[in-house]
Amino acid sequence: MHILDLDLDLFLNDVAYFQPDDRVELSSAEYTPWPEGKVRRFLECRCGCSASAPVAGRTVMYHDGAFDFWSELIDSGKLPVPFEVTHVDAHSDLGMGNTQCEYLMCELLHTEPSQRRLKLDRSRVDSGNYIAFAIACRWISKVTWVRHHKSRNDLPYQYIRQLKRNRGFIQLRTVDKHAFDNLVYEVSFDYPVALSYEPLVPLCIRSWRAFRSKKPFDYLVLSNSPNFTPPESDRLVPVIERYMNRI
Repeated sequence: MHILDLDLDLFLNDVAYFQPDDRVELSSAEYTPWPEGKVRRFLECRCGCSASAPVAGRTVMYHDGAFDFWSELIDSGKLPVPFEVTHVDAHSDLGMGNTQCEYLMCELLHTEPSQRRLKLDRSRVDSGNYIAFAIACRWISKVTWVRHHKSRNDLPYQYIRQLKRNRGFIQLRTVDKHAFDNLVYEVSFDYPVALSYEPLVPLCIRSWRAFRSKKPFDYLVLSNSPNFTPPESDRLVPVIERYMNRI
């Protein structure tokens, strides 16, 4: 199965990072949404979508709502695991600079894989790390990150292996539950030694300008992401939903 995971923040002239206050909207003078025609061309020419054959999907307000949508589909038997994700987003959403990596590596990954979703503290999952948690649950077989041409490299390198020419692997690892106690939090990739490693998940990174899907999508999820889009981006939601059969 193949998931198209869209974020409205890709369809802007620039990329916002590190919003200090979730209640503050982005300035439409600085962040301008794409024209509707450009969005349609991306969906049709780059993603292979068609308004005459919409893909089953859902629109969520914040991007971690995708995690809940996938969980619902898995529970209903409609989405076998593992599945492939094409993540169309200005951010990687793997948890760069996110303190929840300690919980993921020191607690969640110490749980048997079959029990992780049941024992997961859902409050730890957010819009900036939900892809990593889906991988921790062993839902995902491959990630293609289709990013904005102005996206920064926000990959959490404690999870990345053998990245070369925008291809590599995501590999989560378990670490000792007390390993972070004396760790100095600074801009560093010096993380505790692994006790064990999770299976490798192939990662491919593409600019939206270079991306073209080679296979169709089974589900589509769209995030409004109001923290990282101006209010004017909302006009693109119904444009994208023409390619979605909402469930």
